[in-house]
Amino acid sequence: YDGTLCSNLHGHLKIAPDGSAYLPIKGCGSAQGGTYTHNAGLTWTQFTVPDTTPQANGSDPSIAIDDANKLYYCYVNGDGHPRVRVGSKLADGSLSWTTDTDLGSDHGIINATFPEAIGGDSGRASCGFLGTNAVGTNYESKDFPGVWYLYIATTLDGGQTWTTVNATPNDPVQGVGGIWQQGGSGDTNNNRNLLDFNEV
Repeated sequence: YDGTLCSNLHGHLKIAPDGSAYLPIKGCGSAQGGTYTHNAGLTWTQFTVPDTTPQANGSDPSIAIDDANKLYYCYVNGDGHPRVRVGSKLADGSLSWTTDTDLGSDHGIINATFPEAIGGDSGRASCGFLGTNAVGTNYESKDFPGVWYLYIATTLDGGQTWTTVNATPNDPVQGVGGIWQQGGSGDTNNNRNLLDFNEV
């Protein structure tokens, strides 16, 4: 994607029940955001999500949309924490953002990757991500000490509260070692173990 504000790699396009389409993008200047259309792609409008920062070499964000067209912007913030911001489309077509939640705080998650989001009935959505409680800023390094698990956070009340569970407590998704997110060949980055995407 190449826009005036947001550019480069992006998450997956999501379509709302009302026909709007949303493309989440991690690189929107000093924030994360994306672009959306309410008219089947005739025009697109870029947006940023408040109080977000891009993570260096980080994962693409993901957007869940429930049956009431409420948005749940799931992302890994610049500090490595998995978060979700709740949004809605206003009468004039613009977006409004409200509740922001750290999805890994109950489990001590310090580094996260690969957020994926899905919406359900009105007020219901889930965000999945890989996370670890290991300290360290270079989570891509082969000597990173973290063990990575799949976590799923779910809301039943429109994002007011979230319950996060470790979905793989006895079977880590990735053992000790970093998760590489910069592309390249296996010859140079032989910890490129999970490749680029993780649909959960």
